[in-house]
Amino acid sequence: MAGSIIDETHVRLNDGHLMPLLGCGTSRGHADTLSGAVAVALSSGYKLVDAAYAYQNEEAVGEGIRRWGGDRKDIFVTTKLPAIAMQPERVEEFLRKSLAKLGLDYVDLYLIHVPMALQYVSDDVVQPRTPDGFMLTDYATDHVAIWREMEAVREAGLARSIGVSNFSTAQLRRLFAVAKVPPAVNQVRSGGDV
Repeated sequence: MAGSIIDETHVRLNDGHLMPLLGCGTSRGHADTLSGAVAVALSSGYKLVDAAYAYQNEEAVGEGIRRWGGDRKDIFVTTKLPAIAMQPERVEEFLRKSLAKLGLDYVDLYLIHVPMALQYVSDDVVQPRTPDGFMLTDYATDHVAIWREMEAVREAGLARSIGVSNFSTAQLRRLFAVAKVPPAVNQVRSGGDV
């Protein structure tokens, strides 16, 4: 996952793609204002938009990209596989759902959002819980099998780069030991609001 900073604005990922160092996060964005915020951010010079299926606002992010009206190749779009889709057979399915919501043919970076899985209830329930509020965890997560499917969506051209988010060192080592295409990114939240 070693990247090299090539200038004050970009890093070269281990797969050769360039990723902007500064991006527009969308995790707290609400659909009614997010499309405008994304359009303004891109018009102001941001080149990276960080989205996720679990944020439940990818349609607004896509609308913001369209409102911006620039050339798709000039921006870097990230989205993430949700915890409810942590089964190998769901990787491509959920990436295609994200692409449809974003209105894009590909993303620049597709990440496994979290290393743990949640039980699938429906496409719209991204944090399924028991009646008493406990998360419905799926303990059958196989990171290696999921990673193989991540490599397949990259090979199919649906994602230019692939990576993970919030993985531990031990989890990364396990993937690196078997990966044909090693993770290009481990996106980790810095903690606290900025």
